[in-house]
Amino acid sequence: MLRGLFWSVITWLVTYWGLYFTMASLHLTQQIGYIQIAIILCISSLGIALPSLPASLGTYQAAFILAGMLVKISETQALAVSFLYQSLWVGVTSGLGLMSLGWEMLTKSGCNRLGHRNL
Repeated sequence: MLRGLFWSVITWLVTYWGLYFTMASLHLTQQIGYIQIAIILCISSLGIALPSLPASLGTYQAAFILAGMLVKISETQALAVSFLYQSLWVGVTSGLGLMSLGWEMLTKSGCNRLGHRNL
């Protein structure tokens, strides 16, 4: 149980700092603080849970714009952050997934070769 909680906290921290640095790249961290970024993260994460197109396009952006309005950033800035953050996050997770897939395939083929030797 504690291990799961630990990894959950780590995941949220990595996600938070990813959003923070995305917003910093657009010079938005000077306008809002750490709490407001956490609010944006929470609301946009809820937006992912809504039914939508593949990759949550549309609802994710709407949630980001809603959260941006709550913390006083413009709709245009919120939309820009949402697309940049989402594309970076999809790119990173897809890359890690492909690396893991390659690793798993190599491991499986290695195990299959070992299994055939024992027959």
